[in-house]
Amino acid sequence: MKRFLTIATWAVSIAAVCLAATSCKKDPKPTVPTNLEAAISLVSSTETTLTVSINVQDGATGYTYAIGQASDADSFADGTMEGIQTQEDASVAEVVFENLQPDTQYTIFARAFNAAGDTGSVAKLTRKTAAAPKEPDLSLSAVLDPDDITEEAFIIRLTYSEEDIDGIIYAVGTPDDQEAFENGTLQGIETVKPTSTLIISNLEKNTEYTVFIRTKSGAEMGPTTSVTGKTLEIILSLELIEKTTSSATIRVTLGGDATQFKYTTAIDGIDDMFISGTWPDISWIYSPETVDITIPGLVAGSTNTFYAQAYAANSARGELQKLTFTTNK
Repeated sequence: MKRFLTIATWAVSIAAVCLAATSCKKDPKPTVPTNLEAAISLVSSTETTLTVSINVQDGATGYTYAIGQASDADSFADGTMEGIQTQEDASVAEVVFENLQPDTQYTIFARAFNAAGDTGSVAKLTRKTAAAPKEPDLSLSAVLDPDDITEEAFIIRLTYSEEDIDGIIYAVGTPDDQEAFENGTLQGIETVKPTSTLIISNLEKNTEYTVFIRTKSGAEMGPTTSVTGKTLEIILSLELIEKTTSSATIRVTLGGDATQFKYTTAIDGIDDMFISGTWPDISWIYSPETVDITIPGLVAGSTNTFYAQAYAANSARGELQKLTFTTNK
């Protein structure tokens, strides 16, 4: 005899089968609604801020967001990340993150939600803040070596960062003139193009000077550096001691910073060749002592010129000195 199952009995039987079969089990993970996706795009970046636009789909009523590092992805997803914020109005897209570090990479996270409490997947955007502008290196060192001092000039060697410098400002004064130099009231302030050698000329002999120097980059000025030195005085004097029909004796006296001198006897007018050393007959005496030089072999009644030029120990030279005389007849 056939057995007929009632509807109720059939339903119970089906339920029992489903409970025993794996294929009838429900997925424990809820399905993410397809209309709860979020997208993050960069609007602008400064040294300390990142401004982004967070856009969600029509199914969302708001979104959560935070900024951190890429390693914070899991903690943002499970809601434990520090600094997570909530925007309840999905139409507000722009978010500004402030008080950030310059030239630093950050990751921004966002996730949309709806009124039922459903959430979408986590959106991420990694961007770097702008680098802080490089401060120009306006430092400068200046050296005045004793070998770079003459009777009328200082040759000052400069060291600085050529990349940042567009001018060298300097002036000559006394040690008390630094304030006037820095406020621009010191007379004679000059600005020149960047150079490694600054020549200060037209100075007085045997005089102490302080040279103030600073760099500039646009309107910005570097700190003041100064060097102090004293110009040389290279003295040489000539005196005719004796003359005959065929000779003459000249007394050469050095003074000041003079330590040596060169000399010759010739016709008048060889100044440039003597100073440059191209005259073929030039003698040297390497001593600061007074010396008498006798010139033999002259023609009776002839006019002759004695040339002499002194030098300091650093090879700086003094002025050309000449003594013209006529031998006895």
